[in-house]
Amino acid sequence: MNTTQLVTTDIELIKDTVARGLWVSIKNARGSCVYLTPAKVLRLAKSPYGGTITRSVVRHVLDELAKRRYIEFIQRTTRKEYIYCIHRDTQLWTFIKQCNGPEDVRLLLDRIV
Repeated sequence: MNTTQLVTTDIELIKDTVARGLWVSIKNARGSCVYLTPAKVLRLAKSPYGGTITRSVVRHVLDELAKRRYIEFIQRTTRKEYIYCIHRDTQLWTFIKQCNGPEDVRLLLDRIV
């Protein structure tokens, strides 16, 4: 079976996707930390987009969040997979737990990225 993945580099669409992925991951969190990769963010957001290029743009957004200490960059694995962590005691976690939906997270991303 041949499956094709849609690819996008539209930063506005990527920000919407990242906002939804972050919101879903933290709203459903059961522990004190959420581990994310760009591929997992796309999967949680139920995005039709995938592929190396799209994951790279998602990684750019996550890197900007890490630079500003909203999330923590953990490591780059040998499979070139980037792993990030959002801790319970961060501003982002508190903000997402209190917000009404991914639209609020998107507004935050617009200010940051």
